[in-house]
Order: sequence, then C-alpha cells, then structure tokens
Amino acid sequence: MLVIKKLIPFAIIILLVLSVLYVIFSGKSEKTMEVPSGKEFISVQVQTIENNKEVKSKTVTLTDKEKMDEILRAVDGLKTKQSTITNTEKEIKDVDSYFFYFENKKERDPRKPFPYSFFITEKGYIYYTHNAINSLDTPQRTVEAHPDVLKKLKEITGVQ
Repeated sequence: MLVIKKLIPFAIIILLVLSVLYVIFSGKSEKTMEVPSGKEFISVQVQTIENNKEVKSKTVTLTDKEKMDEILRAVDGLKTKQSTITNTEKEIKDVDSYFFYFENKKERDPRKPFPYSFFITEKGYIYYTHNAINSLDTPQRTVEAHPDVLKKLKEITGVQ
C-alpha cells in the first residue's frame, strides 16, 4: 500500500506530461481538408505569382458556379498537416504559385480578407488559409504534392 501511495504523484506527473504533449502535437497531426461548396460564392479570382510577384496579365476571374464548385471539389478531401506562417513563407518563396480568392458579396470591404482562399504551388502543394467561409486559420499544407490537381485547376480556369 505504501508503494502505491508513493507512485501516485509520479503517475499524476506522467499523465500531465502526456496531456501537454498531446495538446502540443495534436495540432500537427494529419487531417482531411473539407472545403465549402462553390455555390456559396459569386466569383473566384486566380492570381498567378511568378518570381514572388503577381502577373496581372495572367489574373483570371470566373463567375461560373459550376466551375467554382469543380475547383473546390478538386482540392477537397486531401490530407493536410498544420504549417506555420513562417514555414509557409519560406516554402513558397521563389516558387511560382496560384492564389484562388473566393468572393460571396458584390461589394467587398478591401480592408477585410476574402471569405475563402487557398493557393497551390507549381510543385503541387496546396495551402489552405481558411477552415471555413470567413474563418481564417493557421495554414494547412497538403502532406503530398498534387501535380494532377494543379493540372486540373489550370484546365478549369484557363490559367497558363
């Protein structure tokens, strides 16, 4: 009985340490990304970034709800891991990418972020900036590159 009483504080400490570790690392675990329906939006703007600069001549705006839905279905259900903003900035520096900004109002306040967005690099890594409409979140990056998704997105949008 005396041995058990001596082990109780150690057991409590171990449980506390394990709980803290779970909280720290649970945010870094894989999750399946769920994106909203394209029917929620009135337009999507696609910006091409080359050499860390927007190429205005390659910006495309679509208002076709079916195409917006097709875009979002292409990036739905992929496995992601949480990324930090600093890591995201490092990873996309000097990598061409395509930003997808979805709008759900005719008049947008330019001081506020877009209701939904994500971007994909030329390598095929997708970075999700929102976890729902009007809900910015810590970036999530796909675990694997998806060059097939990039190809499909380029076909849907006509981006070169």
